[in-house]
Amino acid sequence: MRSAIGNCVEVAFTEGDVRMRDSKQVPGGVVLAFPTSVWLDFAHGAKEGRFDPPSR
Repeated sequence: MRSAIGNCVEVAFTEGDVRMRDSKQVPGGVVLAFPTSVWLDFAHGAKEGRFDPPSR
């Protein structure tokens, strides 16, 4: 996935893992790789609001 305006984090699902990078980085920049199960747990938690800042 990526943003049409190029100001985002890109995520790619591969056969063995999920890779993420800052879209503003030039080719060859840092790529983080996560096991698919870890990425899916993170995405599920984000959808549930697990990482939202506490309400004041």
